[in-house]
Amino acid sequence: MSGCGAAAQAGQLRVLVTGDDIGLASIIDPLFGSEHFEVYLARADGLGERIARLLPHALLVNIVEPAPAKALWLQKLRADFRAPVVCVLPHATTDEVEDFAALPADDYLFAPVSPNELQSRLRLLLCRERLANAGRGGEAEGSAPGPGRSGQQRPRIRISERERIVYCCGEAVRLTPKQLSLLLLLASDPGRVFTHQEIIASLWPARRRVRLADLQQHVYVLRSKIEPDPACPRHILNVPGYGYRFVE
Repeated sequence: MSGCGAAAQAGQLRVLVTGDDIGLASIIDPLFGSEHFEVYLARADGLGERIARLLPHALLVNIVEPAPAKALWLQKLRADFRAPVVCVLPHATTDEVEDFAALPADDYLFAPVSPNELQSRLRLLLCRERLANAGRGGEAEGSAPGPGRSGQQRPRIRISERERIVYCCGEAVRLTPKQLSLLLLLASDPGRVFTHQEIIASLWPARRRVRLADLQQHVYVLRSKIEPDPACPRHILNVPGYGYRFVE
């Protein structure tokens, strides 16, 4: 199947879209014509050859219903495909969150796909990949401060429950009650991975039908307030397929 047809412009991202045919149009249509993307389609049976030929920056996989066979297929795909894999899902209720979140992807989006959000997520994932590949030559995401900065440096983030304020590098940042609750939960046990289900149950105990997208939106806004560079977060880290963890 053909892509957008035009030659790649500087800064464009090659995105290969595959998965369930149902709802595929809600993913592809918003991306066609965007100056940020080259969009290509591929069927599952010819995916390997398509990837080898296009060398896409990322793979978008449309999943309408999670199933063990799809999870196994994604695991095998990720073993052969080193670039980010993003699952596009229907809006999940609380009862469906664990099934969808168990799919082995680097990130999750909800149809219909917003080109701006997709671009932001992909740039973030590619940034993380570059940091990870840098190895010991630079500071990877969540790594300890380099020589000469440890010990003497004040904590970047200090939470004052009494004042209900967060201090980032000594500067006060005011959060909404929900944002503060999210940060307090994650920071209560630094390094531990809190599952999506745990976080949703803690933040919305009285609501039964909370979408995974609601949690992702709160994480997005919280990062924009406390991260030095929200595009490459150092403190609130996504753990694909599980949830989030906090790193000081």
